[in-house]
Amino acid sequence: MQKFINKPELVVDEMLLGFVRNSQGLVTTTDNSGVLKYVETPIGSKVGIVTGGGSGHKPAFIGYIGRNIVDVVVGEIFSSPTASAFLDAFRIADSGSGVACLRKFDIRKTKEYIEKVCLTFAYDSAET
Repeated sequence: MQKFINKPELVVDEMLLGFVRNSQGLVTTTDNSGVLKYVETPIGSKVGIVTGGGSGHKPAFIGYIGRNIVDVVVGEIFSSPTASAFLDAFRIADSGSGVACLRKFDIRKTKEYIEKVCLTFAYDSAET
């Protein structure tokens, strides 16, 4: 199967932008091109929900963004998102009531923000 790719280094950015344009106004981009959010995020006193992951064909979990679902998603293809991308997502989702993260990742780079974030892991491979 052949694919149309303008520039390999922009494939993730272009894929996410296409998803945003097709989301009927529910999803928007952020300053980090690998992080998408629900348009109303952060929401009042709600605990923010962040998830994300890598996939072989499209950024995983982007379809879960929406009202009363996931507030912010971090995505990548052929590799896992970076810890700094998750840190950006935490900051975007945090309304002051904390953030729940549904993901396995290396938290060593985000320790300065950990005190403000409530993390829930399905699997934690990092030293904690």
